[in-house]
Amino acid sequence: MLQMLNSSESFKKEPFLKGNSVFKQAVLHMTETGKLPHAILITGEEGIGKKTAAKYLALSVLCEKRKGEPCLVCSSCKKIISDIHPDIISLFPDASGIYKIADIRELRTSASVRPNEAEYKFYIIDKADAMNKNAANSLLKCMEEPPEGTVFVLLSDNEKALMPTVLSRSIRFRLSPLNEEYFSEYFGEKGEELFALSGGNLGKAKLLKEKSAEKPLSSLFMENAISGNTYEVLKIIKGSYKKRNEIEELLDEILVILKNALISGYSPKGKTLLEKRIAEKMTADKIFDIINETERLRELTVRNISAESILSSLFLKIKG
Repeated sequence: MLQMLNSSESFKKEPFLKGNSVFKQAVLHMTETGKLPHAILITGEEGIGKKTAAKYLALSVLCEKRKGEPCLVCSSCKKIISDIHPDIISLFPDASGIYKIADIRELRTSASVRPNEAEYKFYIIDKADAMNKNAANSLLKCMEEPPEGTVFVLLSDNEKALMPTVLSRSIRFRLSPLNEEYFSEYFGEKGEELFALSGGNLGKAKLLKEKSAEKPLSSLFMENAISGNTYEVLKIIKGSYKKRNEIEELLDEILVILKNALISGYSPKGKTLLEKRIAEKMTADKIFDIINETERLRELTVRNISAESILSSLFLKIKG
């Protein structure tokens, strides 16, 4: 149950280091004064950087340089970055998605043992709102009488689901989305697009980037269609669209791309590269015509017309 904090992120390049200044200032104050609360609650939507924030806190406090900002090169920092520091421990809900009282009892037993090599031992509790009532009460007792040198870091997407007594005994921080400039620096030319799609949520942006590596067929079809790449379009047309709902979904996605491309002519901010390219390559009237044709073909799917015929007609309309 108890595990090392799992993070494969390259912390030195992590944009989090450049954002969330309120949280970082609070951590700096803790390290300068040497006064750490026994319980810290870090909240924010999924993917916002709560685990990274918890890691940053541990780095700042346990850094051997003790200058506030972690040096990232001392022995302690390297162990934390590599997820091998024995005093950085994380808990996760079990397979049922909740914490049971046995999980928290295990934590309390572990916390009764002094830190292995650092001044503090950090327990990072992911999805702390997943504790059942008995588990939460058991943790509360430990928070009320914490072992010396122990810091509980609770992470939650939904702090309202936590017991009021747990909230009252925690110092709370809510993380904010990053600024667009950090996205552009981190993701390059896709930064603006990923920022718009994710709302500044770095975790979501990373997932979107991973998914974009596997382009949906709607995007592949449109990219090759507007480029006049007949061979690649035919490969898509000859694909596995055997069910009516599959071709309907494909046409719906193409309609979204086309409508966004039409709008991008007036407000290009936040549109995908494909949508911007369509807007640059075609006039608004041409895009309108293709949208109308796509909607007409969408209606034809109920007549059991083959996907090959429908997509071939759409390709000819785009190419013509």
